[in-house]
Amino acid sequence: MNSLNTQNKVILPGKLSIECFEQVLTNLKDDPGTLFSCLLVNRCWCRLSVPLLWSHPFEYHGFGELAANIIQVYISCLPVDELQILIDEGLDLPECHPPLFDYPRYLQSFESAHFTGAIMSWLSTKS
Repeated sequence: MNSLNTQNKVILPGKLSIECFEQVLTNLKDDPGTLFSCLLVNRCWCRLSVPLLWSHPFEYHGFGELAANIIQVYISCLPVDELQILIDEGLDLPECHPPLFDYPRYLQSFESAHFTGAIMSWLSTKS
């Protein structure tokens, strides 16, 4: 509910509560481009957007470079001993920094076809 002053400028109401803003972002869950833009606004928006973006990461990016990047992020979340197993199996893993978020924690849906496509995309970047 916006009101206009005498010069036709929009006057915004007081700050939205976190709960209201979470609901607004939840309504954008099927619009990853907008959610990505939201996570760049500030830390609060980022913390609220990341779980939504990572709840269904392969749904929109099941194949190609973005899918390969998603797999790389998940690999960066692995403990050191599990990373060493992959290295011992012959995978050439780039040195990666610990992620800012625990991305696997946000995963809510998983389709094997999309995941397989993402793995294949990631493997193709390794050859």
